[in-house]
Amino acid sequence: MDLIGDLKPTNNELYLEGYKGIKEAKGDQLKIFNWICLVLTAGLAAAIVVVQFVAENQVCLGQNLAMTLWIVLALHALTLFDSFSRISGLDDKLCGLFAHVFMFLY
Repeated sequence: MDLIGDLKPTNNELYLEGYKGIKEAKGDQLKIFNWICLVLTAGLAAAIVVVQFVAENQVCLGQNLAMTLWIVLALHALTLFDSFSRISGLDDKLCGLFAHVFMFLY
């Protein structure tokens, strides 16, 4: 009995095969979606910077709103990095795991 032939693929291997299949089949649509996501997230991050730094005296009267804006800005930074890595192909080199780690840390 051959032990190597009896091994079943792990969940991670099945996930990577499915992800690569989807990326090959719908690569152009995924790139367009990631570009849209990148532009919209950059706009939202810019709006938060404007509210946080430019209009700080008028809008951020309490410390709770300032902290919330910092946290949302960090989320937008992670989303920008994730979208850029998917456009550039960096997610293939890192197996897509860093996005899960960053979202967990957030």
